[in-house]
Amino acid sequence: MSEARKLGLLVSGPPPVEWATTHASVPFATTSGDGNLRLLFSSRDEEGRSHVGYATVDLEHRAVTDYSQEPLLSPGELGSFDDHGAMGSCLVRHGGDEFLFYIGWNLGVTVPFYTNVGCAVRAGNGSFVRVSRAPVLARTATDPYFTTAPWVLIENGTWRMWYASGTSWEPMHRYHICYAESDDGVTWKRDGIVCIDYGDADEFALTRPCVVKDGELYRM
Repeated sequence: MSEARKLGLLVSGPPPVEWATTHASVPFATTSGDGNLRLLFSSRDEEGRSHVGYATVDLEHRAVTDYSQEPLLSPGELGSFDDHGAMGSCLVRHGGDEFLFYIGWNLGVTVPFYTNVGCAVRAGNGSFVRVSRAPVLARTATDPYFTTAPWVLIENGTWRMWYASGTSWEPMHRYHICYAESDDGVTWKRDGIVCIDYGDADEFALTRPCVVKDGELYRM
């Protein structure tokens, strides 16, 4: 693999759009179709809720040429799993559609927050539409505390997801990297497979996996 080269700051927080008050976080890149880079990120509004937006980056001149004037995805309705934030984590293309996997945020009472994994789909040049009002990867006996930070690849009809799973809240929130599979990107099967576990008692936050296939290897 070629050596990485830093380009410097591309998008400051907040970006210069009306819907963003703070932050430009959890970035990930995709092609824009015109030779430029489409950089997706999440910013927060005046209530601290995350929305997903993008910046178009001219790599030759290392400059942002355009921002999304409206969010690609905003928080869900009151009481839903993402009513306090929709934070993008991964985008994959399949059959002409774009699947945006995102982190849905709720505020907690006994703990500060809950997160679950959601999915929204865009066909053509339309808007992203949630596949469900419920998360596609919610809390279960396998992941009893929270799920977050999904990364998805499609291989030979199998959708592969790496995600962070919470394991406790005491003395602080702890999470490691787990794995799930799907046939359609919406219904996921998981058996508690842990991909990266804590190295020692001092580790507590293993998250934000980004995976690429390199020959016969997966690199995270």
